[in-house]
Amino acid sequence: MKIKSLVISVILFSISLLLSAQYYNTGQDPAGLKWLQIKTGSFRIIFPEGYNTAGIEFARTLEDAHDEMSYPAPAGRYRLPVIIHSHTTHSNGYVAWAPRRMEIYPTPEQNSIPLDHNSQLAYHELTHVYQMESFSRGFSRVMSIFFGQQFPGVVASLVPQWFMEGDAVFNESFFTRSGRGRAASFQKHLKAISLGKEKMYKYDQLVNGSYRHFIPDHYQSGYQIMAWSRLSYDPDIWDRALRLTANAPYLLNPMNLSLRHNIGKTKKTLADETFDSLSVIWKNEIRTHRPKDYETINPPKGNNYINYYSPVRIDENLYAAVRTSLSGPPAIVTVSISNRTEQKILLPGNIYPYVISSGSGILVWVETRPDPRWENRNYSVIRLMDTKDGTIRQLSRKTRYMAAAISPDAEIIAASENTTDNRNNLVLINRRSGKIIRSVPAPGNAYLQNPRWSDDGGKISMISLTAGGEGIISFNMSGMSWEQLIPESHTDYQSATIRNDSLFYVSSESGTENIYVQTPDRRTIRMTSVFYGATDPLPDGKKIIFCNYSPEGNNLCVSEISAEQAVDNEGRAVQEADSEYSAVQEADSEYSAVQEADSDPNKGSAFLIDRIRIPGKKQEVQGQRPEPQAKQPEAQGQQPEPKKYVTEKYRKWQHLFDIHSWMPFYADIDEIRADPLSVRPGFTVFSQNHLSTLTASAGYEYSDGLHKLHSGIRWEGWYPVFDAGIHYGDDPLILRAASDDPHPLSPKRGIYITNSLSLPLRFSSGKYSQFFQPSLSLSFRNNYIYLKEEESYDYGQTLAAAGLFFYNARKSSMRDIYPVYAQVIDIHYSSYPRDKNLYGPIASLQTAFFFPGLFANNSLRIRLEGEQQKTAEFLRTNRLHFPRGYRNIISEKIFFASGDYKAPLAYPDLSIGSLLYLKRLRAGIFYDFARGSNNYYLKHGPSGGFSVDHVHKYAESFKSFGGELIADFHVLRLPYMISAGIQAAWSADFASPFIEAIFSVDIYGTSIGRSGINRIRW
Repeated sequence: MKIKSLVISVILFSISLLLSAQYYNTGQDPAGLKWLQIKTGSFRIIFPEGYNTAGIEFARTLEDAHDEMSYPAPAGRYRLPVIIHSHTTHSNGYVAWAPRRMEIYPTPEQNSIPLDHNSQLAYHELTHVYQMESFSRGFSRVMSIFFGQQFPGVVASLVPQWFMEGDAVFNESFFTRSGRGRAASFQKHLKAISLGKEKMYKYDQLVNGSYRHFIPDHYQSGYQIMAWSRLSYDPDIWDRALRLTANAPYLLNPMNLSLRHNIGKTKKTLADETFDSLSVIWKNEIRTHRPKDYETINPPKGNNYINYYSPVRIDENLYAAVRTSLSGPPAIVTVSISNRTEQKILLPGNIYPYVISSGSGILVWVETRPDPRWENRNYSVIRLMDTKDGTIRQLSRKTRYMAAAISPDAEIIAASENTTDNRNNLVLINRRSGKIIRSVPAPGNAYLQNPRWSDDGGKISMISLTAGGEGIISFNMSGMSWEQLIPESHTDYQSATIRNDSLFYVSSESGTENIYVQTPDRRTIRMTSVFYGATDPLPDGKKIIFCNYSPEGNNLCVSEISAEQAVDNEGRAVQEADSEYSAVQEADSEYSAVQEADSDPNKGSAFLIDRIRIPGKKQEVQGQRPEPQAKQPEAQGQQPEPKKYVTEKYRKWQHLFDIHSWMPFYADIDEIRADPLSVRPGFTVFSQNHLSTLTASAGYEYSDGLHKLHSGIRWEGWYPVFDAGIHYGDDPLILRAASDDPHPLSPKRGIYITNSLSLPLRFSSGKYSQFFQPSLSLSFRNNYIYLKEEESYDYGQTLAAAGLFFYNARKSSMRDIYPVYAQVIDIHYSSYPRDKNLYGPIASLQTAFFFPGLFANNSLRIRLEGEQQKTAEFLRTNRLHFPRGYRNIISEKIFFASGDYKAPLAYPDLSIGSLLYLKRLRAGIFYDFARGSNNYYLKHGPSGGFSVDHVHKYAESFKSFGGELIADFHVLRLPYMISAGIQAAWSADFASPFIEAIFSVDIYGTSIGRSGINRIRW
């Protein structure tokens, strides 16, 4: 019987956890925006006014991609809502299914690939749509009748993230002439691990990450597994796997069962085979290209994974760069080339990509700034630092500058601007005043990336991105004119800079990122021959400084400027210098798919996508776009008419409610996240509109022999946020002073009404971020409280409360348990304005201060809190903390102080099959102290409540100390990290140690597209 109860509890826990993880709210757009929509055969595209032309272009791209991809996708047409957030500078997209929608953040990245951003988003996100539709078949389709749109999301949780994202990257690459599957920068991390480490990381590390090692994300590992499987096996294995997952999710690991049945592999063995095969391919590539080592100028790393980006010259033999690591936030450091030492000079704010510029001792970079209220609007501003005196200032505000470079004389800043209506400009700004000198539209509205000044300040070179791919262009300051230096193509370029009329740039033409130079007579010379990738070239006199990727991250390297390999303008080798690479031994592949075949020009490619032939598709020749056989209406010489789309108004008030999911039991989502077993008989209905401004729920619950109704609504469409809820049907609370007091006559069913108004504001100032939220609330409960003197009951009490919450936190690293530096203040006041004779007001102040510990990623937390309540007939529980181990005490006036020290113990990366994966062990010690006056000790009453046992009408102290041991782990390879452990407290007041369990689940850590606020543990 106990085993049966345990199994039921585990099942309920898993279902509740997966259900609660389906509800995504990515934030809101500014309230003043007016919206338009385009209705196509498959989609409803919703976007702000002003984005009309770009919205139509995206609608056309999305429909074209849908037509092209539909042959391997589930049958059916969808009128899927697609919401475009054009007022953010983030570049992203995601598909969610509760409610069903696609959300697009259309600003291209600075480090983009040579693929039109609309196309990449369309093919990638449509893959996720088809995946989710695949989970709406058979058994899952039936279950959707009972659970709505959320059930396919639950089923999707049974599929590894590497499949979801790898499949999407594969399609964006297969259906276009580019895609990340053809980007050398995309596979260099895995290549370095495969060839540079003793062995490839374990499957569980690839699936659930690691605190010990840098693990490439699911996009990278997933793409390689998906591409290899399609190269080696019948591509239909994945449709079969999805079909079984949808038909039999109760098997818990149906994808594994399907793969084992169809190809004799599991997910793990397929991944192992993939990277064993890639190791052979990449070794052959290295043996062919014969890369060499270069002199490293940054300090030795030991076994730590550290990256250096974007070196710039500060002085003779002194350079600045952006440094990142697993144990610290991104920092700008100076590196001395003479003695290989570094010094941290600045922790910037949210800087990505990691690019800085320098001129005459002035550093310039771009940081992201949030809008205080609207998560779907942010800005990208220019910041400067004078390295001579360390002064820092912000040059622009509420701008959308994606990248910036300062002229050699430090007088003018060139910035790449992308407007909210998708217009791209090169903006010239006076460095001293911040005034715009000139704004120049980009030729053909190309997206401009990584502008850089020539050494004489006469030209600005940059990467251009259009539908034709990437090219390199320059802007002539004297003639105010554009010049094409390298035509657009599907070769990936990373940066470009002009020195002495020669163009130095990074290209992936060879299959690996290398540095090239285009001489004034238009000859092309390859300057480097690296193992994994060379980026960010900085020509400096007769040498060149650059970033050279290795298994331990980017190194800063130096090389003399000399030609190692010359190639013509089409990238074909015409001369090659002798070099040797003896570390890579000849290796024969045991996999037939790896063998090179002279008859197939793509068989020798180091990119798996170029080796793949799928039935029903024309084989792609490397560098050319594959064309589906079914899509050939042009064969008769007729070009298809471009689709025409009409925009119409999208009226927000007509789309306030969108019921998307329901459950055949009652569950409060916030309650489930705290206690996944808190479900009761009944039903629940959920609604969330397209713009995520109104969310609502309603439910019926049957428990304790009572019929109960619940409803809640949250409005976030205006600057303040409104919350309201009504709960009806429970037994009202009846408080009597003595057991012989009379019962109320015909008590009404319990009702609890809540209303709150809050103003959540987020700010960012360099390395610190702030959150500020004032709030007001008013609630009513129809409790019955017996008044002895009046011999009657007081019916119904109204509670009014006001709060002010603030935190300021410095940027943290992945390994930090607490913020390195942070301050938290929480002020709260509440009273019963109509029942002052029953309950007195309470005022409380809680603060927390975080400091770095003695060692890396150790943290110290100091808490100071105080509270006072005015005594009335009844007491109210304290809001602040008591020393750990003490229970059931109320103090009229109390002061609390506490110190916690937290430290990671180990990063085991230990797997027990697929059952458990242990990522981190951490420990903490604490000391708590409180001083309370007029202390009421409570005891459990006969009806389940509490009553006063005895009172100490004097001040007394409460003290405890102890420790905790916590493990962070994953179970069944699910993406949600679980933290569990024990905490023990000792005190002279305890007869024995007080021991309790600690348990939490990180659901939000897997959400896509939601930055949210930093969650600080109290």
